Amino acid sequence: KRTPELTAVAQEFLRCREVGDAGRKWILEGKGIRLAKFVGIDYSEPLLRCMEMDFDHHYYQCGELMGDESYRREVLALFRRKLPMGRMPSEPEDNLGLGEKYADYSKLGCLVQNLVDYPMCGEDFIVLALQSPVVSNRNAALRALNAWCKEKGCSLDCLSAELAQEVRVLKGRECSESVLNNMVKYGF
Repeated sequence: KRTPELTAVAQEFLRCREVGDAGRKWILEGKGIRLAKFVGIDYSEPLLRCMEMDFDHHYYQCGELMGDESYRREVLALFRRKLPMGRMPSEPEDNLGLGEKYADYSKLGCLVQNLVDYPMCGEDFIVLALQSPVVSNRNAALRALNAWCKEKGCSLDCLSAELAQEVRVLKGRECSESVLNNMVKYGF
């Protein structure tokens, strides 16, 4: 059973110099981010470098950098450079997006999930997710748009005429029951 005393001893141990030194080494490899947060080690710049050097193995950590506006811009720019955005739009499919063929769509979905708390940030990725063959990406884009509308206290049309038009186009072509249900649920 965890007691306040045991928690205090564990925290003291995790904050010792040796653990901090090990944590800094791990961070250079994109590892130990939760430990770094806990002990107060700045991991942002090393993690961004890891994402730049090995995007395929570190893209999923984008959410760790999104809270800081300057790093959010860097993450979005990195995704714009690394994803073949011009080749990704597709007709909607009732598709889970599994397998290597859909790896870029998985990366897109990861990013879009992390845009929920940042209204009107990364709209191009929201549009791309709405044009994705993968159901989860389209649903993630709709969730983000719903959250943005709630945050701004407005309808989708007031939020962005372009985004509202993308949703209307999708609505006419959508083949997934879950996506259509979410459009209704969110009032789109």
